[in-house]
Amino acid sequence: KAKKAKGDLAGALADYTKAIELGRNLSPPQSAEAYENRGCVYYDQHSFTNALNDFYKVLEFNPSDDDVRFRIWLARARLGGKETATRDLQKYLRRRQNGKTDDWPAKIGGFLTGDLFEGDFFKLAKNMDEKVANDQMFQAYFYAGTKRVIGGDKKTAITYFKKCLATDKLDSTEFWSASAELKYLKTEK
Repeated sequence: KAKKAKGDLAGALADYTKAIELGRNLSPPQSAEAYENRGCVYYDQHSFTNALNDFYKVLEFNPSDDDVRFRIWLARARLGGKETATRDLQKYLRRRQNGKTDDWPAKIGGFLTGDLFEGDFFKLAKNMDEKVANDQMFQAYFYAGTKRVIGGDKKTAITYFKKCLATDKLDSTEFWSASAELKYLKTEK
């Protein structure tokens, strides 16, 4: 993670690949986190097919990993498979429903699948508890920004990614992905 934080994505990929190799030799294998982290690096490099391969490996370890399910939706949508990705995510969300009204992952999933409008998503991200609200808002900005990129609205996406970075959630994959997206969008102009 340190190399990724310094912008050394090639070094981060090498480290995560080594961690995956070492994790395979443990009983039981312990590579899920390394696959997820490497998948996020691939995602940040816009290597969406490689990212998908790693995210699907994570599901072999933990089929109930909401964050990976969301990343799969994002990568598939970026590769042009938004409709199929949406159906698959909706199916997963129906199976995982836990009945809690404050189920933030369900709200993210609902937003990605189009079952929750952007304005409502932002309203739901706000919370009476300031820490919870901050945690939810940076994710809301990342996912909303990414959906805007997918929809072709790069200007609003940039605004959302900047708001995500303003939360200073340096320990989150969404923060680093928002940073990577901003760099990518700036070089694309």
